[in-house]
Amino acid sequence: MAEDSVTPEDMDELISWISTPQGQKHALWVCEQLGISPELKPGNTQAGNSSVIDKILDAEGTAYKPDREDELPQMRRLYPLRKIAVAAAVILLIGSIAFFADKVYLNKSSKRQEIVVHNKPRLILPGSNKAVLTLNNGKQIALDSSSTGLIANDGDATVQKQAGGQLKYTAIQAKPIADKIAYNTLSTPRGGQYKILLPDGTKVWLNAASRITYPTVFTGNDREVSIKGEVYFEVAHNAAKPFIVKTDNNMQVRVLGTHFDVNAYSDENIIKTTLLEGSVKVTSASDEQMLKPGEQMQLSGNGRLKVVKDVDMESIMGWKEGVFNFNDADITFIMRQLSRWYDIDVVYNGAMPKDLFTAIISRNNNISQVLSMLESTLRVHFNIQNRTIYVSN
Repeated sequence: MAEDSVTPEDMDELISWISTPQGQKHALWVCEQLGISPELKPGNTQAGNSSVIDKILDAEGTAYKPDREDELPQMRRLYPLRKIAVAAAVILLIGSIAFFADKVYLNKSSKRQEIVVHNKPRLILPGSNKAVLTLNNGKQIALDSSSTGLIANDGDATVQKQAGGQLKYTAIQAKPIADKIAYNTLSTPRGGQYKILLPDGTKVWLNAASRITYPTVFTGNDREVSIKGEVYFEVAHNAAKPFIVKTDNNMQVRVLGTHFDVNAYSDENIIKTTLLEGSVKVTSASDEQMLKPGEQMQLSGNGRLKVVKDVDMESIMGWKEGVFNFNDADITFIMRQLSRWYDIDVVYNGAMPKDLFTAIISRNNNISQVLSMLESTLRVHFNIQNRTIYVSN
């Protein structure tokens, strides 16, 4: 059976759980988190699922949001929403889903928060594959509107836009001439992301509001690029030519071939390099340290490097997999990520709560769906005016 499917055993477990006192107690809260319409009736569902709906509707008078974390693990186990959300067996049951999350809860006790319904804003859609390529001569090409195929010859390389939104560089000759090397810059706006295949075979993913500058062909004794924002690398191994990533904050990552993520946004207090595979050496103006897989190097404002072990890789790499993966995140951290992906501005009215939030949310949702979920879980309210989100406590 495909990974994104629900087995009969999954459905039996769900029905059995709803039949228990705990299931009756929490059923409507679970439906709320799933985005299921409270007006959904058994007659509108497929045969075989009506018993599930009946039990949920029977719990209408006991809507409840759990106050204790120890009540949540069982529900998270019973609701693998990545599977449930696409299962044909329950597609009508969750037809009004507004987001998916396999963990959504406030990380400390708090009272149930009511959702405030604001005036209907215009729809703010999620980001997409879009970027601007700046050639060596300064010419700019909007990749989201350009056709697939050859888009430029720059230096000793051809530049092609492939189907599916990837930029590919290919060296024209085996031994390029050093003084003919051209430099290109790929920039994603807020609300954009893009993938590029460098001429050495290195794969690069750019998150929203990010930039990478690189030669169209690598010559000399190393392969050097510079970045801003967040960029993920799968570096093609070449023992003779180290791959070097530089940031604006005098941090340098040196590798031969490995997988790692660099988060160097200017509005974040700490620059982070997270290693998934291989090994890297990270240097700053005053320090130098090695990283092992599963570790993260943090560069603070004083130029010192700090190694953090056993980091949450799923949270770090969520953006590349198409989700926001928040793990003990506060509202300001969440809104910075939303601001980049949805191309919105954020204004805070008053002090924000210190609550920490854990959730996995699809980046394909529109902004209203994401904010509605946050509003139902955190002690914050949102008001959308044009492309500005006003956040209040």
